Amino acid sequence: MTDLHPIFALSGRWVDTRSALRPVLATFAGVPGHDHHWGDLSPAGVDAERVAVAAARAALAALPPADGPDAALAVAVLRDHLDDEAELLDSDDPYADLNNISSTFQLLPMALELMDTNGAEGRAAFAARLEALPEAWAGYQARLAEGLRRGAAVAARQVRAAVDQGRARQAPADGEAPLLLRLAAAQGQGPTPAALAAQRASDALTDWLEQVYLPQAPTQDGVGAARYQRAARRHLGLNLDLAETYAWGWSQVRSLEAELDAALARAQPGHSRAEGVARLHADPTWQAALPEPFLAQVAATVAEATEAARRAGITVPEPLLALDVRLAPAGGKVGAYYCPPSEDLRRPGAIWVQPGDRASMPMWLERTTIVHEGIPGHHLQIGAQLLRGAALSRFQRVYNECTGHAEGWALYAEQLMDEQGFFAHPAERVGYLAGQLARAWRVVIDIGLHLGLPTEAGGGVAVGQAWTPALAAQVLHERALLPVDFAESEVVRYLGWPGQAITYKVGQRVMLELRADWLRRGRAGGLPAFHDRLLNMGAMGLGLLQAQMAAEPAAA
Repeated sequence: MTDLHPIFALSGRWVDTRSALRPVLATFAGVPGHDHHWGDLSPAGVDAERVAVAAARAALAALPPADGPDAALAVAVLRDHLDDEAELLDSDDPYADLNNISSTFQLLPMALELMDTNGAEGRAAFAARLEALPEAWAGYQARLAEGLRRGAAVAARQVRAAVDQGRARQAPADGEAPLLLRLAAAQGQGPTPAALAAQRASDALTDWLEQVYLPQAPTQDGVGAARYQRAARRHLGLNLDLAETYAWGWSQVRSLEAELDAALARAQPGHSRAEGVARLHADPTWQAALPEPFLAQVAATVAEATEAARRAGITVPEPLLALDVRLAPAGGKVGAYYCPPSEDLRRPGAIWVQPGDRASMPMWLERTTIVHEGIPGHHLQIGAQLLRGAALSRFQRVYNECTGHAEGWALYAEQLMDEQGFFAHPAERVGYLAGQLARAWRVVIDIGLHLGLPTEAGGGVAVGQAWTPALAAQVLHERALLPVDFAESEVVRYLGWPGQAITYKVGQRVMLELRADWLRRGRAGGLPAFHDRLLNMGAMGLGLLQAQMAAEPAAA
Protein backbone atom coordinates (compact mmCIF):
# COMPACT_ATOMS: atom_id res chain seq x y z
CA MET A 1 0.00 0.00 0.00
CA THR A 2 1.11 3.52 -0.73
CA ASP A 3 1.01 4.65 2.90
CA LEU A 4 3.50 1.92 3.81
CA HIS A 5 6.14 3.00 1.31
CA PRO A 6 9.30 4.06 3.18
CA ILE A 7 9.26 7.53 1.61
CA PHE A 8 6.65 8.51 4.19
CA ALA A 9 8.84 7.45 7.12
CA LEU A 10 11.89 9.14 5.56
CA SER A 11 9.92 12.34 5.03
CA GLY A 12 8.85 12.29 8.68
CA ARG A 13 12.44 11.79 9.83
CA TRP A 14 13.53 14.71 7.65
CA VAL A 15 10.95 16.94 9.30
CA ASP A 16 12.43 16.00 12.69
CA THR A 17 16.00 16.54 11.51
CA ARG A 18 15.29 19.86 9.87
CA SER A 19 13.33 21.05 12.89
CA ALA A 20 16.25 20.28 15.20
CA LEU A 21 18.72 22.04 12.90
CA ARG A 22 16.47 25.03 12.16
CA PRO A 23 14.06 25.41 15.07
CA VAL A 24 12.98 28.87 13.93
CA LEU A 25 11.47 27.23 10.84
CA ALA A 26 9.75 24.76 13.16
CA THR A 27 8.17 27.65 15.04
CA PHE A 28 6.85 29.22 11.86
CA ALA A 29 5.54 25.86 10.61
CA GLY A 30 4.02 25.04 14.00
CA VAL A 31 6.06 21.86 14.45
CA PRO A 32 6.12 21.18 18.22
CA GLY A 33 9.09 20.42 20.41
CA HIS A 34 11.62 23.00 19.24
CA ASP A 35 10.48 26.37 20.55
CA HIS A 36 12.97 26.29 23.41
CA HIS A 37 16.14 26.76 21.33
CA TRP A 38 17.58 28.54 18.29
CA GLY A 39 19.87 25.90 16.84
CA ASP A 40 23.40 26.68 15.72
CA LEU A 41 23.39 29.86 13.65
CA SER A 42 27.18 29.93 13.28
CA PRO A 43 29.20 28.57 10.34
CA ALA A 44 29.31 25.23 12.15
CA GLY A 45 25.53 25.11 11.86
CA VAL A 46 25.81 25.45 8.08
CA ASP A 47 28.27 22.54 8.07
CA ALA A 48 25.86 20.43 10.12
CA GLU A 49 23.02 21.15 7.71
CA ARG A 50 25.22 20.18 4.77
CA VAL A 51 25.99 16.80 6.38
CA ALA A 52 22.32 16.19 7.19
CA VAL A 53 21.17 16.99 3.65
CA ALA A 54 23.79 14.65 2.17
CA ALA A 55 22.61 11.84 4.47
CA ALA A 56 18.96 12.44 3.54
CA ARG A 57 19.77 12.44 -0.17
CA ALA A 58 21.61 9.13 0.22
CA ALA A 59 18.67 7.64 2.10
CA LEU A 60 16.28 8.84 -0.58
CA ALA A 61 18.39 7.33 -3.34
CA ALA A 62 18.34 3.97 -1.54
CA LEU A 63 14.53 3.72 -1.41
CA PRO A 64 12.71 1.12 -3.49
CA PRO A 65 10.61 2.30 -6.45
CA ALA A 66 7.42 4.15 -5.55
CA ASP A 67 4.34 1.88 -5.44
CA GLY A 68 1.67 4.45 -6.21
CA PRO A 69 1.06 8.07 -7.25
CA ASP A 70 1.10 9.46 -3.69
CA ALA A 71 4.45 7.84 -2.96
CA ALA A 72 5.86 8.88 -6.34
CA LEU A 73 4.89 12.49 -5.70
CA ALA A 74 6.32 12.38 -2.18
CA VAL A 75 9.62 11.11 -3.59
CA ALA A 76 9.72 13.78 -6.30
CA VAL A 77 8.92 16.61 -3.89
CA LEU A 78 11.52 15.57 -1.31
CA ARG A 79 14.15 15.05 -4.03
CA ASP A 80 13.58 18.54 -5.43
CA HIS A 81 13.80 20.06 -1.96
CA LEU A 82 16.99 18.23 -0.99
CA ASP A 83 18.64 19.06 -4.30
CA ASP A 84 17.83 22.75 -3.78
CA GLU A 85 19.14 22.64 -0.22
CA ALA A 86 22.37 20.98 -1.32
CA GLU A 87 22.94 23.63 -3.98
CA LEU A 88 22.22 26.41 -1.49
CA LEU A 89 24.52 24.99 1.21
CA ASP A 90 27.35 24.51 -1.26
CA SER A 91 27.19 28.20 -2.20
CA ASP A 92 28.15 31.31 -0.26
CA ASP A 93 24.50 32.33 0.13
CA PRO A 94 24.14 31.09 3.75
CA TYR A 95 26.91 33.53 4.71
CA ALA A 96 25.11 36.43 3.03
CA ASP A 97 21.93 35.98 5.08
CA LEU A 98 20.95 39.62 5.56
CA ASN A 99 18.23 41.71 3.95
CA ASN A 100 15.25 43.84 4.91
CA ILE A 101 12.56 41.16 5.06
CA SER A 102 13.47 37.46 5.13
CA SER A 103 16.83 37.02 6.83
CA THR A 104 17.71 35.66 10.26
CA PHE A 105 17.88 39.27 11.44
CA GLN A 106 14.09 39.51 11.06
CA LEU A 107 13.10 35.90 11.71
CA LEU A 108 14.38 35.57 15.28
CA PRO A 109 12.28 38.39 16.77
CA MET A 110 9.33 37.27 14.63
CA ALA A 111 9.65 33.76 16.07
CA LEU A 112 9.42 35.13 19.61
CA GLU A 113 6.32 37.07 18.62
CA LEU A 114 4.74 33.98 17.06
CA MET A 115 5.40 31.47 19.86
CA ASP A 116 2.45 29.93 21.67
CA THR A 117 2.93 30.96 25.31
CA ASN A 118 -0.53 30.23 26.64
CA GLY A 119 0.60 27.31 28.80
CA ALA A 120 3.44 26.75 31.24
CA GLU A 121 5.44 24.80 28.65
CA GLY A 122 5.18 27.62 26.14
CA ARG A 123 6.21 30.23 28.69
CA ALA A 124 9.20 28.11 29.70
CA ALA A 125 10.22 27.75 26.05
CA PHE A 126 9.95 31.51 25.59
CA ALA A 127 12.13 32.12 28.66
CA ALA A 128 14.71 29.62 27.42
CA ARG A 129 14.86 31.23 24.01
CA LEU A 130 15.12 34.70 25.44
CA GLU A 131 18.02 33.61 27.63
CA ALA A 132 19.75 31.95 24.67
CA LEU A 133 19.26 34.88 22.30
CA PRO A 134 22.67 36.52 22.94
CA GLU A 135 24.39 33.26 21.94
CA ALA A 136 22.17 32.98 18.86
CA TRP A 137 22.98 36.54 17.77
CA ALA A 138 26.68 35.82 18.31
CA GLY A 139 26.51 32.72 16.10
CA TYR A 140 24.66 34.66 13.41
CA GLN A 141 27.24 37.45 13.58
CA ALA A 142 30.00 34.87 13.15
CA ARG A 143 28.26 33.55 10.03
CA LEU A 144 28.02 37.04 8.57
CA ALA A 145 31.66 37.63 9.45
CA GLU A 146 32.55 34.45 7.55
CA GLY A 147 30.71 35.94 4.60
CA LEU A 148 32.92 39.01 4.82
CA ARG A 149 35.98 36.77 4.87
CA ARG A 150 34.74 34.88 1.80
CA GLY A 151 34.00 38.07 -0.09
CA ALA A 152 30.28 37.30 0.05
CA ALA A 153 29.06 40.42 1.80
CA VAL A 154 25.58 41.70 1.01
CA ALA A 155 25.12 45.14 -0.50
CA ALA A 156 25.29 48.22 1.69
CA ARG A 157 21.63 49.03 1.04
CA GLN A 158 20.56 45.82 2.81
CA VAL A 159 22.87 46.48 5.74
CA ARG A 160 21.50 49.99 6.21
CA ALA A 161 17.95 48.62 6.12
CA ALA A 162 18.78 46.07 8.80
CA VAL A 163 20.48 48.73 10.93
CA ASP A 164 17.40 50.92 10.66
CA GLN A 165 15.25 48.00 11.80
CA GLY A 166 17.61 47.31 14.68
CA ARG A 167 17.40 50.94 15.79
CA ALA A 168 13.60 50.80 15.59
CA ARG A 169 13.65 47.74 17.87
CA GLN A 170 15.91 49.62 20.24
CA ALA A 171 13.79 52.78 20.37
CA PRO A 172 10.35 52.36 18.76
CA ALA A 173 8.94 55.57 17.34
CA ASP A 174 5.72 55.15 19.33
CA GLY A 175 7.60 55.52 22.62
CA GLU A 176 7.12 51.91 23.69
CA ALA A 177 9.82 49.89 25.41
CA PRO A 178 12.51 48.26 23.25
CA LEU A 179 11.14 45.30 21.33
CA LEU A 180 12.60 42.43 23.34
CA LEU A 181 11.70 44.04 26.65
CA ARG A 182 8.17 44.54 25.38
CA LEU A 183 7.90 40.91 24.28
CA ALA A 184 9.19 39.78 27.66
CA ALA A 185 6.74 42.07 29.44
CA ALA A 186 3.89 40.50 27.45
CA GLN A 187 4.88 37.22 29.11
CA GLY A 188 4.81 38.84 32.54
CA GLN A 189 8.60 38.74 32.84
CA GLY A 190 9.35 42.45 33.04
CA PRO A 191 12.91 43.76 32.55
CA THR A 192 14.57 40.57 33.80
CA PRO A 193 18.33 40.05 33.42
CA ALA A 194 17.63 37.69 30.50
CA ALA A 195 15.45 40.24 28.72
CA LEU A 196 17.97 43.03 29.28
CA ALA A 197 20.81 40.83 28.03
CA ALA A 198 18.81 39.85 24.95
CA GLN A 199 18.10 43.49 24.11
CA ARG A 200 21.74 44.46 24.67
CA ALA A 201 22.82 41.63 22.35
CA SER A 202 20.39 42.82 19.68
CA ASP A 203 21.70 46.37 20.02
CA ALA A 204 25.30 45.14 19.88
CA LEU A 205 24.62 43.22 16.67
CA THR A 206 23.09 46.35 15.15
CA ASP A 207 26.19 48.32 16.20
CA TRP A 208 28.46 45.69 14.62
CA LEU A 209 26.51 45.79 11.37
CA GLU A 210 26.83 49.56 11.24
CA GLN A 211 30.40 49.92 12.42
CA VAL A 212 32.13 46.79 11.05
CA TYR A 213 30.05 45.19 8.32
CA LEU A 214 28.70 48.28 6.53
CA PRO A 215 32.13 49.81 5.75
CA GLN A 216 33.07 46.55 4.01
CA ALA A 217 29.77 46.10 2.16
CA PRO A 218 29.78 46.61 -1.62
CA THR A 219 27.68 49.35 -3.13
CA GLN A 220 26.63 47.26 -6.14
CA ASP A 221 23.07 45.99 -5.60
CA GLY A 222 22.48 43.71 -8.59
CA VAL A 223 23.66 40.10 -8.31
CA GLY A 224 24.13 39.43 -12.04
CA ALA A 225 22.59 36.89 -14.38
CA ALA A 226 24.21 33.68 -13.09
CA ARG A 227 23.29 34.13 -9.43
CA TYR A 228 19.88 35.51 -10.34
CA GLN A 229 19.12 32.49 -12.51
CA ARG A 230 20.00 30.13 -9.62
CA ALA A 231 17.95 32.10 -7.14
CA ALA A 232 14.93 32.27 -9.45
CA ARG A 233 15.10 28.51 -10.05
CA ARG A 234 15.06 27.85 -6.29
CA HIS A 235 12.09 30.16 -5.82
CA LEU A 236 10.12 28.78 -8.77
CA GLY A 237 11.17 25.18 -9.22
CA LEU A 238 11.43 26.12 -12.87
CA ASN A 239 14.18 27.22 -15.26
CA LEU A 240 13.28 30.54 -16.84
CA ASP A 241 14.28 32.21 -20.06
CA LEU A 242 15.03 35.54 -18.40
CA ALA A 243 14.97 37.55 -21.62
CA GLU A 244 11.55 36.13 -22.58
CA THR A 245 10.24 36.66 -19.04
CA TYR A 246 11.46 40.27 -19.01
CA ALA A 247 9.72 40.98 -22.33
CA TRP A 248 6.56 39.21 -21.11
CA GLY A 249 6.63 41.32 -17.95
CA TRP A 250 6.58 44.47 -20.05
CA SER A 251 3.60 43.15 -22.02
CA GLN A 252 1.79 42.57 -18.73
CA VAL A 253 2.62 46.10 -17.60
CA ARG A 254 1.16 47.61 -20.77
CA SER A 255 -2.03 45.56 -20.58
CA LEU A 256 -2.65 46.19 -16.88
CA GLU A 257 -1.85 49.90 -17.19
CA ALA A 258 -4.69 50.23 -19.69
CA GLU A 259 -7.10 48.30 -17.43
CA LEU A 260 -6.11 50.36 -14.39
CA ASP A 261 -6.60 53.68 -16.17
CA ALA A 262 -10.04 52.57 -17.36
CA ALA A 263 -11.01 51.55 -13.81
CA LEU A 264 -9.74 54.85 -12.42
CA ALA A 265 -11.84 56.72 -14.97
CA ARG A 266 -14.90 54.94 -13.58
CA ALA A 267 -13.91 55.43 -9.94
CA GLN A 268 -12.82 59.07 -10.29
CA PRO A 269 -14.16 60.40 -13.61
CA GLY A 270 -12.61 63.54 -14.98
CA HIS A 271 -9.40 63.32 -12.97
CA SER A 272 -5.83 62.41 -13.85
CA ARG A 273 -4.31 59.27 -12.37
CA ALA A 274 -2.50 61.22 -9.65
CA GLU A 275 -5.60 63.25 -8.82
CA GLY A 276 -7.85 60.20 -8.77
CA VAL A 277 -5.56 58.26 -6.47
CA ALA A 278 -5.17 61.25 -4.17
CA ARG A 279 -8.94 61.60 -3.96
CA LEU A 280 -9.33 57.92 -3.08
CA HIS A 281 -6.71 58.24 -0.34
CA ALA A 282 -8.43 61.36 0.99
CA ASP A 283 -11.92 59.84 0.98
CA PRO A 284 -12.71 58.98 4.63
CA THR A 285 -15.21 56.30 3.60
CA TRP A 286 -12.30 54.13 2.43
CA GLN A 287 -10.08 54.70 5.48
CA ALA A 288 -10.08 52.22 8.39
CA ALA A 289 -8.51 53.62 11.53
CA LEU A 290 -5.84 51.60 13.31
CA PRO A 291 -5.96 49.34 15.12
CA GLU A 292 -9.45 48.05 15.98
CA PRO A 293 -11.59 49.39 13.09
CA PHE A 294 -9.03 48.12 10.57
CA LEU A 295 -8.74 44.68 12.19
CA ALA A 296 -12.53 44.41 12.27
CA GLN A 297 -12.81 45.30 8.59
CA VAL A 298 -10.16 42.73 7.68
CA ALA A 299 -12.03 40.03 9.59
CA ALA A 300 -15.29 40.99 7.87
CA THR A 301 -13.62 40.90 4.46
CA VAL A 302 -12.18 37.44 5.19
CA ALA A 303 -15.68 36.16 5.99
CA GLU A 304 -17.08 37.73 2.83
CA ALA A 305 -14.28 36.29 0.70
CA THR A 306 -14.83 32.84 2.18
CA GLU A 307 -18.45 32.82 1.09
CA ALA A 308 -17.56 34.17 -2.35
CA ALA A 309 -14.92 31.44 -2.79
CA ARG A 310 -17.44 28.77 -1.89
CA ARG A 311 -19.91 30.18 -4.41
CA ALA A 312 -17.13 29.93 -7.00
CA GLY A 313 -16.86 26.20 -6.31
CA ILE A 314 -13.74 26.31 -4.15
CA THR A 315 -13.74 23.94 -1.19
CA VAL A 316 -13.08 25.76 2.11
CA PRO A 317 -12.79 23.20 4.92
CA GLU A 318 -14.42 24.16 8.22
CA PRO A 319 -11.19 23.95 10.28
CA LEU A 320 -9.76 26.80 8.19
CA LEU A 321 -12.44 29.27 9.18
CA ALA A 322 -10.27 30.25 12.15
CA LEU A 323 -7.92 33.00 10.92
CA ASP A 324 -6.31 35.64 13.12
CA VAL A 325 -5.48 39.17 12.05
CA ARG A 326 -2.66 40.93 13.91
CA LEU A 327 -0.53 44.03 13.71
CA ALA A 328 3.17 43.26 13.38
CA PRO A 329 5.63 44.90 15.79
CA ALA A 330 7.51 48.02 14.81
CA GLY A 331 10.83 47.67 13.03
CA GLY A 332 9.85 45.39 10.16
CA LYS A 333 9.12 45.91 6.48
CA VAL A 334 5.89 47.75 5.74
CA GLY A 335 3.18 45.48 4.34
CA ALA A 336 1.27 42.27 5.06
CA TYR A 337 2.40 38.67 5.41
CA TYR A 338 0.89 35.34 6.40
CA CYS A 339 1.90 32.77 9.03
CA PRO A 340 0.39 29.29 8.68
CA PRO A 341 -1.46 27.27 11.29
CA SER A 342 0.51 24.91 13.49
CA GLU A 343 0.79 21.30 12.42
CA ASP A 344 -2.00 20.29 14.82
CA LEU A 345 -4.12 23.35 13.89
CA ARG A 346 -4.20 24.47 17.54
CA ARG A 347 -2.53 27.70 16.46
CA PRO A 348 -4.66 29.25 13.71
CA GLY A 349 -3.21 30.87 10.64
CA ALA A 350 -2.69 34.61 10.90
CA ILE A 351 -2.47 37.63 8.64
CA TRP A 352 0.11 40.06 10.03
CA VAL A 353 0.07 43.70 8.92
CA GLN A 354 2.90 46.20 9.41
CA PRO A 355 1.29 49.61 8.77
CA GLY A 356 4.42 51.72 9.26
CA ASP A 357 3.58 55.15 10.58
CA ARG A 358 0.01 55.20 9.24
CA ALA A 359 -2.94 56.03 11.46
CA SER A 360 -5.39 54.36 9.06
CA MET A 361 -5.39 51.92 6.14
CA PRO A 362 -6.92 52.45 2.66
CA MET A 363 -9.42 49.61 2.32
CA TRP A 364 -9.85 50.16 -1.42
CA LEU A 365 -6.25 48.90 -1.68
CA GLU A 366 -6.33 46.37 1.16
CA ARG A 367 -9.29 44.27 -0.01
CA THR A 368 -7.25 42.42 -2.62
CA THR A 369 -4.37 41.94 -0.15
CA ILE A 370 -6.77 40.24 2.29
CA VAL A 371 -7.84 37.82 -0.46
CA HIS A 372 -4.18 37.13 -1.26
CA GLU A 373 -3.13 36.42 2.31
CA GLY A 374 -6.36 34.81 3.53
CA ILE A 375 -9.07 32.92 1.65
CA PRO A 376 -8.86 31.74 -1.08
CA GLY A 377 -5.18 32.71 -1.02
CA HIS A 378 -2.36 31.54 1.26
CA HIS A 379 -4.51 30.48 4.21
CA LEU A 380 -6.63 28.14 2.11
CA GLN A 381 -3.68 26.81 0.13
CA ILE A 382 -1.47 26.02 3.13
CA GLY A 383 -4.33 24.93 5.35
CA ALA A 384 -5.68 22.52 2.74
CA GLN A 385 -2.20 21.00 2.53
CA LEU A 386 -2.12 20.48 6.30
CA LEU A 387 -5.52 18.77 6.24
CA ARG A 388 -4.56 16.16 3.64
CA GLY A 389 -3.40 13.68 6.28
CA ALA A 390 -1.75 10.48 5.08
CA ALA A 391 -2.29 11.33 1.42
CA LEU A 392 0.74 13.61 1.69
CA SER A 393 3.97 12.94 3.52
CA ARG A 394 4.59 14.89 6.70
CA PHE A 395 7.22 16.93 4.89
CA GLN A 396 4.71 17.84 2.18
CA ARG A 397 2.16 18.89 4.78
CA VAL A 398 4.27 21.05 7.07
CA TYR A 399 7.57 22.04 5.48
CA ASN A 400 7.45 21.77 1.73
CA GLU A 401 7.18 25.13 0.06
CA CYS A 402 7.79 26.71 -3.30
CA THR A 403 7.48 30.47 -3.52
CA GLY A 404 6.29 30.34 -7.12
CA HIS A 405 3.57 27.84 -6.23
CA ALA A 406 2.44 29.73 -3.12
CA GLU A 407 2.53 33.25 -4.54
CA GLY A 408 1.31 32.13 -7.94
CA TRP A 409 -1.75 30.55 -6.37
CA ALA A 410 -2.41 33.58 -4.15
CA LEU A 411 -2.22 36.01 -7.08
CA TYR A 412 -4.35 33.66 -9.16
CA ALA A 413 -6.84 33.63 -6.25
CA GLU A 414 -7.08 37.42 -6.49
CA GLN A 415 -7.85 37.14 -10.20
CA LEU A 416 -10.41 34.39 -9.59
CA MET A 417 -12.21 36.58 -7.08
CA ASP A 418 -12.20 39.44 -9.58
CA GLU A 419 -13.77 37.09 -12.11
CA GLN A 420 -16.47 36.41 -9.51
CA GLY A 421 -17.20 40.13 -9.09
CA PHE A 422 -15.70 40.39 -5.60
CA PHE A 423 -14.19 43.81 -6.33
CA ALA A 424 -17.56 45.24 -7.28
CA HIS A 425 -16.98 48.89 -6.43
CA PRO A 426 -14.85 50.74 -9.01
CA ALA A 427 -12.45 51.86 -6.27
CA GLU A 428 -11.99 48.27 -5.08
CA ARG A 429 -11.24 47.18 -8.62
CA VAL A 430 -8.67 49.96 -8.88
CA GLY A 431 -7.04 48.44 -5.79
CA TYR A 432 -7.13 44.95 -7.30
CA LEU A 433 -5.63 46.11 -10.60
CA ALA A 434 -3.00 48.14 -8.78
CA GLY A 435 -1.94 44.95 -7.01
CA GLN A 436 -1.78 43.01 -10.26
CA LEU A 437 0.15 45.84 -11.90
CA ALA A 438 2.60 46.07 -9.01
CA ARG A 439 3.40 42.35 -9.48
CA ALA A 440 3.95 42.90 -13.21
CA TRP A 441 6.28 45.78 -12.41
CA ARG A 442 8.11 43.45 -10.04
CA VAL A 443 9.01 41.21 -12.96
CA VAL A 444 10.60 43.97 -15.02
CA ILE A 445 12.13 45.83 -12.06
CA ASP A 446 13.59 42.75 -10.37
CA ILE A 447 15.11 41.29 -13.54
CA GLY A 448 16.05 44.74 -14.84
CA LEU A 449 17.85 45.85 -11.69
CA HIS A 450 19.73 42.61 -11.09
CA LEU A 451 20.73 42.05 -14.71
CA GLY A 452 21.26 45.71 -15.63
CA LEU A 453 18.73 45.65 -18.47
CA PRO A 454 17.36 48.80 -20.13
CA THR A 455 13.72 49.75 -19.90
CA GLU A 456 11.28 49.03 -22.71
CA ALA A 457 8.25 50.93 -23.96
CA GLY A 458 5.21 51.19 -21.73
CA GLY A 459 4.15 52.14 -18.24
CA GLY A 460 5.15 55.77 -18.52
CA VAL A 461 8.87 54.93 -18.66
CA ALA A 462 11.11 56.14 -21.46
CA VAL A 463 12.65 53.46 -23.65
CA GLY A 464 16.25 52.57 -22.93
CA GLN A 465 16.51 54.06 -19.44
CA ALA A 466 18.86 52.38 -17.00
CA TRP A 467 17.02 50.88 -14.04
CA THR A 468 18.05 52.47 -10.73
CA PRO A 469 16.54 52.01 -7.27
CA ALA A 470 15.24 55.58 -7.41
CA LEU A 471 13.54 55.03 -10.77
CA ALA A 472 12.05 51.74 -9.54
CA ALA A 473 10.58 53.38 -6.42
CA GLN A 474 9.21 56.25 -8.52
CA VAL A 475 7.54 53.81 -10.92
CA LEU A 476 5.98 51.76 -8.10
CA HIS A 477 4.61 54.93 -6.54
CA GLU A 478 3.38 56.70 -9.66
CA ARG A 479 2.36 53.76 -11.84
CA ALA A 480 1.43 50.99 -9.35
CA LEU A 481 -0.07 53.39 -6.76
CA LEU A 482 2.11 52.26 -3.84
CA PRO A 483 2.65 54.78 -1.04
CA VAL A 484 6.12 56.32 -1.17
CA ASP A 485 7.50 54.55 1.92
CA PHE A 486 6.11 51.20 0.78
CA ALA A 487 7.52 51.67 -2.73
CA GLU A 488 10.97 52.45 -1.36
CA SER A 489 10.81 49.47 0.99
CA GLU A 490 9.74 47.21 -1.88
CA VAL A 491 12.78 48.14 -3.96
CA VAL A 492 15.11 47.31 -1.08
CA ARG A 493 13.30 44.00 -0.77
CA TYR A 494 13.80 43.15 -4.46
CA LEU A 495 17.48 43.96 -4.32
CA GLY A 496 18.05 41.88 -1.20
CA TRP A 497 15.95 38.88 -2.23
CA PRO A 498 16.78 38.25 -5.90
CA GLY A 499 14.31 36.19 -7.88
CA GLN A 500 11.56 36.26 -5.23
CA ALA A 501 9.66 39.28 -6.54
CA ILE A 502 8.94 37.66 -9.91
CA THR A 503 7.38 34.53 -8.40
CA TYR A 504 3.93 36.09 -8.02
CA LYS A 505 3.31 36.95 -11.64
CA VAL A 506 5.31 34.04 -13.08
CA GLY A 507 3.50 31.62 -10.77
CA GLN A 508 0.15 33.09 -11.73
CA ARG A 509 1.12 32.69 -15.39
CA VAL A 510 1.72 28.99 -14.85
CA MET A 511 -1.57 28.58 -12.95
CA LEU A 512 -3.50 30.24 -15.76
CA GLU A 513 -1.78 28.12 -18.39
CA LEU A 514 -2.62 24.98 -16.43
CA ARG A 515 -6.24 26.10 -16.03
CA ALA A 516 -6.59 26.79 -19.74
CA ASP A 517 -5.11 23.39 -20.58
CA TRP A 518 -7.37 21.64 -18.07
CA LEU A 519 -10.51 23.20 -19.54
CA ARG A 520 -9.38 22.83 -23.17
CA ARG A 521 -8.76 19.12 -22.71
CA GLY A 522 -12.08 18.58 -20.95
CA ARG A 523 -10.55 17.22 -17.77
CA ALA A 524 -13.02 15.61 -15.38
CA GLY A 525 -14.90 17.89 -13.01
CA GLY A 526 -14.25 21.18 -14.76
CA LEU A 527 -12.95 24.21 -12.89
CA PRO A 528 -13.88 23.11 -9.33
CA ALA A 529 -11.95 19.88 -9.87
CA PHE A 530 -8.98 21.86 -11.17
CA HIS A 531 -8.85 23.89 -7.96
CA ASP A 532 -9.28 20.81 -5.77
CA ARG A 533 -6.52 18.99 -7.61
CA LEU A 534 -4.11 21.91 -7.31
CA LEU A 535 -4.74 22.32 -3.59
CA ASN A 536 -4.85 18.64 -2.70
CA MET A 537 -1.43 17.87 -4.19
CA GLY A 538 0.25 20.39 -1.88
CA ALA A 539 3.11 22.69 -2.75
CA MET A 540 5.80 21.76 -5.25
CA GLY A 541 8.07 23.33 -7.82
CA LEU A 542 6.24 24.70 -10.82
CA GLY A 543 8.05 22.37 -13.21
CA LEU A 544 6.90 19.35 -11.20
CA LEU A 545 3.39 20.83 -10.99
CA GLN A 546 3.23 21.14 -14.78
CA ALA A 547 4.21 17.48 -15.12
CA GLN A 548 1.65 16.34 -12.55
CA MET A 549 -1.20 18.28 -14.12
CA ALA A 550 -0.28 17.10 -17.62
CA ALA A 551 -0.71 13.51 -16.42
CA GLU A 552 -4.32 14.08 -15.31
CA PRO A 553 -6.83 12.07 -17.38
CA ALA A 554 -9.36 13.78 -19.63
CA ALA A 555 -13.07 13.42 -19.00
CA ALA A 556 -14.60 10.21 -20.32
